[in-house]
Amino acid sequence: MENVNKIRKKGDGSFSNVQKKRRASGQEYIGRSQVVEAKKPPPDKVSCKCRYKCKEIDFEQKLKLFNDFYDIGDSTKQNSYLMELMSVCEVKRRRHGTYTDAESSRRQATIFFTVSNGKGETLQVCRRTFLEIHCITKRRVETLVKAKKSGDIVYIERRGNKKQHRKYSELDEQQIVNHINSFPKEESHYTRAKNSNEYLSQDLNYSKLFFAFKELHPNSLITIRFYTDMVKKHFPKLKFQRPRKDTCGTCDLLHNQIKSNKEDKNTFKRNWSITIERLKKPDQK
Repeated sequence: MENVNKIRKKGDGSFSNVQKKRRASGQEYIGRSQVVEAKKPPPDKVSCKCRYKCKEIDFEQKLKLFNDFYDIGDSTKQNSYLMELMSVCEVKRRRHGTYTDAESSRRQATIFFTVSNGKGETLQVCRRTFLEIHCITKRRVETLVKAKKSGDIVYIERRGNKKQHRKYSELDEQQIVNHINSFPKEESHYTRAKNSNEYLSQDLNYSKLFFAFKELHPNSLITIRFYTDMVKKHFPKLKFQRPRKDTCGTCDLLHNQIKSNKEDKNTFKRNWSITIERLKKPDQK
């Protein structure tokens, strides 16, 4: 198998779409957990013993049908092609078993499979031969039969292609913005010329902000992940830790003493507060 790089982008060139096209073309492709081999052509011998005309279709015609099917290269168009070769009819003869009412039977329809013999005629074949010629699974046929019973003429792909509904409204987003704006923010004193960052209190973090938000809006379904993402989106320059250049040597010394002395924290905190008040009033002796 040729090397296929996992292109991290959306559209026709994405890794998943490349593998889908390889799968629809019958080539070897990379599945979710392993490499899936390419589709094998039908056997040259008849493997069934049915009463239909499977023996009248030679190997060359089987091989042509196989190649034509995978040359389509699109799973939706392939399914529509297969549905044209299938017909759903009422059950003509029932062999009554344990059920008394016909509606209780699991078999509510008879499925006929036909293929071209290469001479302008269509021949009825059994399901086994039909699966071998197109190298498809029984489950795929059952899916198409279900679509035929529901009245679909062509196959309609209902997987995917759904609009992603937004979980949170603009009001939820605005509530987060208003909540952040309710907190006082400061600018750096010595590094304002280099950046325009804003700083919240060092005692805050995203978790504390979120729990404070939930106290104001207890019925809100906003998660902490969405809250954090919105804060980073609307306040990209918001920080919690002030830069070290905004502190003096005295403050750093007192701060380290508070951290290192667990027994006498209150005394150091009181000294720190007195020092800060004294520094704010330099004229006072």
